[in-house]
Amino acid sequence: MAYLQKFSSGSKACAIAIFIYNRPAHTSRTLDSICKCVMFDDSPIYIFCDGPKSVKDFINVKKAREELLIFEGYSNVHIELSTVNLGLANSVIHGVTKVLEDHNQIIVLEDDLLFGKYFIYYMNMALNLYETDKRVYSVGGYTPNLRIPRSYQSNSFLSYRCCSWGWGTWRDRWTNCDWSIRDYDSFVNSQSDKFLFNRGGNDMSDMLQLQMEGKIDSWAIRWDYAHFRNNAYCLRPIVSLVSNIGLDNSGTHCGTTTKFDVLYNHDTLVEPPLPNELFFSKHINNQFAYFYDGTARDPSTLVLSYVSKAFRLLRKGISQLTRSLANIT
Repeated sequence: MAYLQKFSSGSKACAIAIFIYNRPAHTSRTLDSICKCVMFDDSPIYIFCDGPKSVKDFINVKKAREELLIFEGYSNVHIELSTVNLGLANSVIHGVTKVLEDHNQIIVLEDDLLFGKYFIYYMNMALNLYETDKRVYSVGGYTPNLRIPRSYQSNSFLSYRCCSWGWGTWRDRWTNCDWSIRDYDSFVNSQSDKFLFNRGGNDMSDMLQLQMEGKIDSWAIRWDYAHFRNNAYCLRPIVSLVSNIGLDNSGTHCGTTTKFDVLYNHDTLVEPPLPNELFFSKHINNQFAYFYDGTARDPSTLVLSYVSKAFRLLRKGISQLTRSLANIT
């Protein structure tokens, strides 16, 4: 609690950038949630509103911007309204770069997230503790449901894969990112590089390829690549401090799924460990990668994979037998 007391006098915490577009209902819930976080009033807030992509988007963009009226009178809130559509990737890169011109640390949010009470606190503490630890390139607030070994004692872990749902970083890491990925030809022809990059999930090199071919518009996979090229990790809490409410087919880049649903930490104070107390766990990262790509990487996951496959085959066999018996009768 000492860190929290440090800011109780009104000292400024890390800057927070919030990106909104055309989902007024989601935006309303996100803003209501972040406003309830401890340390929100101490944080410089920068809100970036992307412009409409078409006439069809105009009404919802306007409604989303109207949700910002709740900040009227807030001296710590700065709003930028774009008249053109930058797209999510360019909007995030532009906004984060702009904020980091005046701040050394930043927390980045999008318009479809809910937060635990101590999310901002955890992010501020982690960004301060790990500022000089170059193992860590970013800090994430979201973590999927993982099977954590009982022997693992820390409340946080190091991940090969960065977080795009409530995350933070530092100016020196961000400015070191090559958004054009000029060494992609070298990467794509190196099986060892692709293997190492895919330690966070076998889908990662596929997404990078789609990005380089112009088939997706993602800042996150390029940010992942920056972590990889700098032999760095993303620091995350074991129990998520963030929940994503946008996977309901309302967003531009995501469809409908419940895969990423979590029972996030609503109101328990979590303080990240000191850098010399945190060590990389291969087992946790095997579980983490398995969550994303379904590829078993250690014995316990292999067993789980085989049991799951056997169960699916058994269920399929029972279904076929039932249909056959029905035809006979």
